[in-house]
Amino acid sequence: MKTLTKLAATQRDYIPVLETVYIKDNQAMATDLDIFIYDSAPEGVESGLYHAPGFDKGMRLKADIPAADYPGLFDLGAELGHMNVSRATMDELAWVGVAQSTEETRYYLNGICFHENYAIATDGHRLHRVAFAAPWPVNPRFDRGMIVPRVAFKYVMDRVKEKKPETVTNRYRDWE
Repeated sequence: MKTLTKLAATQRDYIPVLETVYIKDNQAMATDLDIFIYDSAPEGVESGLYHAPGFDKGMRLKADIPAADYPGLFDLGAELGHMNVSRATMDELAWVGVAQSTEETRYYLNGICFHENYAIATDGHRLHRVAFAAPWPVNPRFDRGMIVPRVAFKYVMDRVKEKKPETVTNRYRDWE
C-alpha cells in the first residue's frame, strides 16, 4: 500500500481526484494517468475514494469527490499473459535499471528495453544488459521488444521492496 499511496500523493495539484486512493471490491487503485497500480485493500475499508496522504498509515479519510469521477474506470484491455519473476531476476533487473538515463533531452533512453530474452538499459555512457533463460512475453505487435519507462520501473521496484516476495507477477495488457 505504501507504493500505491506514494503514486497518489505525488499528483498534479490541478486534478484533485488523482490525490486519492480508489477502493472497490477489496481492491485498491491509484493512478497518475500514466501508471495504474493495483493492490489488495486493507480489511474493513468500504468502497469509495480516500485521501492518499496517510492512507497506508491508517488515516483513512473519505474524499468528497464522487467515485464516478475517478479516472481509469474503463476496461483495461485483454490480458496478454503474465510471468512470474524470481527475486534473483528482480535483483538483476535492478542492476540493469542503474544504467537508465535521467536526461529529458534524450527521453528515449529513459527506460529498460526488453527484447527476446534480454533486458538492456543505457544512459549513453554505460550499458547494462542481462540475459534470461526464457524470453519475456511481450505484445506480438512489438516485434523489436518493448521499453518500460523509468518511472514505471521505479514503482515496480518499490513494490518489490515493500512486499519482499519470492516471486513477482507481471501482467501485460493490450491497450488497443
